[in-house]
This record gives sequence, C-alpha cells and structure tokens, in this order.
Amino acid sequence: MKKLQLFFKDNALSVFSLLAMAGIVALIIIQGPPGRVRPNISGWQSMGSASAKVLFVEYGDYNCGYCQRFAQETFPKIKEKYIDTGKLKFVWKDFVIFGDNSLVLAEAVHCAGDQGKFFEMHDKIFSNTIQGLSANVLASTLAQSLNLNMSEFNGCLTTGKYVSKVEQSTTEAAGFGFGGTPTSVIDGRVIIGARSLAEFEAAIEAAL
Repeated sequence: MKKLQLFFKDNALSVFSLLAMAGIVALIIIQGPPGRVRPNISGWQSMGSASAKVLFVEYGDYNCGYCQRFAQETFPKIKEKYIDTGKLKFVWKDFVIFGDNSLVLAEAVHCAGDQGKFFEMHDKIFSNTIQGLSANVLASTLAQSLNLNMSEFNGCLTTGKYVSKVEQSTTEAAGFGFGGTPTSVIDGRVIIGARSLAEFEAAIEAAL
C-alpha cells in the first residue's frame, strides 16, 4: 500500500492526465463526435430501409414556408436518389414554433399514421392549396381525401393522443439549440434551413 501511495505521489501528473483522457474518451463515446447530435427516433415513423447506412432526421413545422419548399422541391430528389435506393432512412420530427395551428396539423399527421398514412398526410399538408381554413377543418378535409376512417381520426384528434409526443419532440429540438425550421440532422451533422440540393447531397455522400 505504501509503495502504491508513493507511486501516485511521484506520478500524480501522469495519473491525472490518464484519468482525464479516459474521461474525455468516455464522454465522446456517450455523446458522439463533437458538434454532432443524436435525435431520439424510437417510436417515430420512417421512410426507407431500416438497414440504410445514413439517417436523415428533419425537424419541421407544418406552417413553415421553408419546410414546404424543402418538401416540394428538394426532398423528392433526395428520396429518388438515396431513400428509394436503400442508402438513406428518413424521419420527420415535429418542431412546433408557429403556435396551436401547427400543433393541430402535427397531431393530424400522427393520427393519420395510425391508419398507415403518416407520410401521405405529411405530403398533403405541404402540397395543399386550400386557403382560409382552420387547422382542424383543413386536417379533416385532407383526412377525407385520404379515405381515412373519420371516426377514428377525429377521436384521435379530440383526445389529444399525440400532443405529448409532439411537445417532447419540440422540447428535444430546442434542447439541441435549434432556433428555426427546417433543421436537418444527417448522420449527426446539423444543417439549418432549406438549403440547396447540392449541400444536402454533399452531407449525405460524406456520411456514406
């Protein structure tokens, strides 16, 4: 024991450095590479192969014009090139920043998801040209266009089944320090805004 004490006394700096290094390594293992985030996608619906090498998580709001532009102009090209070929798995997560109407639309998408139409409702919202309707009326109108069971759909909305899930996702996004939508996370790398297709492709290719 005395020899061990003398060793630590004589080599205190070296021992401290080793312990510090071990702590840093452990932190990197737990948190991932510096500057990267790890969204929780457990229980969230996805598009693409479960074994895809790259994960693309988009945090968005259904009343966000830039999210709509991404959904209409950029995402279809990403889907064709990377999702449909099994290279990319895509997950949409809610980041509600435009109030109650956005919350209702987010809930509506999850309620449609109960009937296997999550991304269909997601796409309908971003492609709709109906103006002047409340979020509830718009959600109902789009649900009918997807031939959903309206009794089940309305019951889901009325009970607020997915309010907590949407709020948790929004809290997660804020906790990462995200300040706007859309914010995308590709293999842990954060890309803010509806950037060019080339920028998204560069991030995906780097991850591949």
